[in-house]
Amino acid sequence: MNMNAQTNPAQGVLVVEDINGAKLAAAPKLARVVEEEDSFGLEYDNTLGKKNFMRLEGSTYERALREAKSFLEINEEGRDVDGTSWDLE
Repeated sequence: MNMNAQTNPAQGVLVVEDINGAKLAAAPKLARVVEEEDSFGLEYDNTLGKKNFMRLEGSTYERALREAKSFLEINEEGRDVDGTSWDLE
């Protein structure tokens, strides 16, 4: 199957189309909560594919995960306000 993939810069969403122009499911953006020596951090990709890292203030993994979802504005369905799907580990 021939496909065309491109990023929509206005939304930062990967749009994948087959040879006939039919839109296919886009790959989710990735984010990880990482445990550091005495805290947690968030590693995530921006819309240009560059990795960003920020320190989280949550003292437990669960709190750090909630903080990460809040920062990225990810809802219960795993999507942000633009409708982009996120895979948060």
